[in-house]
Parts: sequence; structure tokens; C-alpha cells
Amino acid sequence: MIYEKIRDLPDKPLVFYTNHSEICEHHHASIEIAYVISGTVTICADNAAYSLSERQFAVIGSNIIHSYTAQKGLCIVVLLPLAMLTPFRSKLVGCTFSPCVFTDTEDSLVKTLFDTMAKVIGNTADFADFNNKDALLQSLTNTFMVYLLGKTTFEKKTERSIPDGAVITEYLQQNYMTDISVSSLAKRFGYTEKHMTEIVKCLCGMPLKDYIRMLRINEGKRLLLENHTLDDIASRVGFSCTRTFLRSFVKITGQTPSAYKRDCTAGVSILRPNEELYFH
Repeated sequence: MIYEKIRDLPDKPLVFYTNHSEICEHHHASIEIAYVISGTVTICADNAAYSLSERQFAVIGSNIIHSYTAQKGLCIVVLLPLAMLTPFRSKLVGCTFSPCVFTDTEDSLVKTLFDTMAKVIGNTADFADFNNKDALLQSLTNTFMVYLLGKTTFEKKTERSIPDGAVITEYLQQNYMTDISVSSLAKRFGYTEKHMTEIVKCLCGMPLKDYIRMLRINEGKRLLLENHTLDDIASRVGFSCTRTFLRSFVKITGQTPSAYKRDCTAGVSILRPNEELYFH
């Protein structure tokens, strides 16, 4: 199982088309939607298998481990970062969806929304002169979420109530570069350390230190492509030294910073709208 290194854009949706047969187990913080345009696909999520056919789509919650095992058609895949789902985040973080598979019954509304997202992100001729693309993407996202909320219920991955889930997640995403511990987080939000450990595991799908490191490396990747030095990046994202940043970067991405930057500059492993994604 891998954390997908290029999927968690902090505040932008990601849209791509794929017809590959198998995709190994992976997870990411973004909500994933897989819509079958033609053929069939089988998705495994939370130890259950879901078979989809044309005009059906599956919704996979934040940090839910999932895989594609038998794809024989064309899918459009959309990843919605939590930052775009603020009005809905308290229901979405650490949740699974029941049911997981839906049918697009309203005259291909979902496919139209996702195709439009792809065109906006790809800056196609239809939207080249559109001034506020971010607002349009947010509107398309909200339209889909309202549609989804009318068709599903949500199941928490733990029996414990997490009334502060969205607030805690937002706090971590805004303060990951500082020294955050389970103890300090528990004190800030009024929980015991044991309860806070369980909450973080539920919200983030991993221990606190791993989630903080993931957020730091995500920001590090962005700064790397803006040509910041390694020393500057390590300091900005909260690592005590460049060596620790390098070690964490390789552990999470499987590449050195120089290799990652070279591949991105060359277009390798970059997901682009309206292009197939090649999984390695």
C-alpha cells in the first residue's frame, strides 16, 4: 500500500481519464470519485469489492485504502481536496460512504460536471478567457457534493463522535510546519492523549507524526518546483535540518528531490487533465 505522492494537491481538484486494468492499493487525503464512461471496472475499498458499469460511479473517502482490480473500459477519475470541501468536511473526513456505488440518473449530470472540470483545469479554448476559474471549480464541486449528499449516508470509521474533526484537520493543515504533538493537540482541543491519538488516526488514516511529515513533504514538493533551495525548503516546512527533510522526502515519494524535480520538469508522472494516467 502506498501514499500517492502526486495526488494530494492542497486546494485544486485533479481530473484525469484512464483505461488501465490494475491499480495497486493506495490512499490519499483527497476524496476520489471514479466514473465509468464505458465498459466495467471493479474497485476494492475497505475490504469490499464494488463492480461498476457504464454511467455508475464510486466515491472513496479521505485516506481510505483502495485499488482498481479489473478495469475493462474508460474511467474519469476526480480527486477533490479537503480544502475545497469545507462546507461538507465534518461529514467527509474519516468516513466511508453507504452505498459506495451510485448511478448517474440525472441525464449524465455527474459526467458533465467532471468533463467541465477537466476543461477548466486544462485551460481549453472554452475557458481560456474565463477570469475566475477557481470560483467556477468550487461551484462545480459544490454542485456535485449537493447531488452526492442527496444520495448517500455516511459511516464514521470509529464509533466515537468527532465533533471537532473538521477543525482539527484544518488546524493541522495550517500549522504542520510548527512543533505539533499528540499532547499539545489534546490540550488545545480538550481531549485526553489516548482519545486524541484515536481521533487523529480516524481523521488522517495514520499516526500524527506520519501525517505531519506527509503535509510537510507535500509543501516541500511545491516549493521545490518553485526553485527554492533544499535548506530553505526544510526550514520553511518545519524540518530541523536538511538531512531529515531529504530522508523523509525519499521515504514518502520514493525519489530524491532532484529526481522528482527532473521528472516533473520533463512531464513524467505529472497528471494532466484530458490525458491518460500511466501507473507504474
